[in-house]
Amino acid sequence: QNGSEVVHRPTFASEASCNKDCPQLGVLYVHLHRGVGIAHENPVEDVDPLVKIYLNEQEVYESKVSKTKDPIFDERFQILLRTKDSTYPELANQTLRFDVFDYDKFTENDFMGQTSATLSTDVVVNKALYLRKGASNVGHGTLYVSVVFKPVPFYK
Repeated sequence: QNGSEVVHRPTFASEASCNKDCPQLGVLYVHLHRGVGIAHENPVEDVDPLVKIYLNEQEVYESKVSKTKDPIFDERFQILLRTKDSTYPELANQTLRFDVFDYDKFTENDFMGQTSATLSTDVVVNKALYLRKGASNVGHGTLYVSVVFKPVPFYK
């Protein structure tokens, strides 16, 4: 990737959707493919895209690529989902959020934009998620992701 440094910092959250006493709902498989057009308002500046991924406000994964506005992450990770009610798991009430920053080694990271996806049983392949910053309707780049949910049967 044009000599760009790729740094992966995975985390795993089995309790992001509920605590460990809740039955397992299933496994969410996520593939963070790439980003396109992730840039500052000043297009001359280099960008080191850092993506932090959250499930229901808890950070579950992080990845960084250096010096490119069109990063190729090609990252795959899994999240164990749990639920409080085995008869109605409410998968649709869970959100996967992507916050994108320009990584700065010595100062605070610059927020570039945010996007999210509501979880469902539908298979999502290479979906474009458009980054927004605050209430702005102006695009700040695009992330491409795939998300597949595999349920786990409940045992009574």
